[in-house]
Amino acid sequence: ERADAVLCIDPAAFFGGERYEIPGEKTLDLTVQPEASGSFKYIIRTGDLNAPCRGPRDRAGGGGGGIGP
Repeated sequence: ERADAVLCIDPAAFFGGERYEIPGEKTLDLTVQPEASGSFKYIIRTGDLNAPCRGPRDRAGGGGGGIGP
């Protein structure tokens, strides 16, 4: 069973937005913006499409990545 999720990206310009609501039965394809380089951080909140991107659980369910040199 898939759960609803909210994906939060920082910086927002990396994929073109800060917050993505993903219903449990859907998938999401993201495209890195042409001007994006460097690193980004993300937080995934599951179970509530209304979950905020910022809050006391910011360290849970997150990670990071990067593009370019």
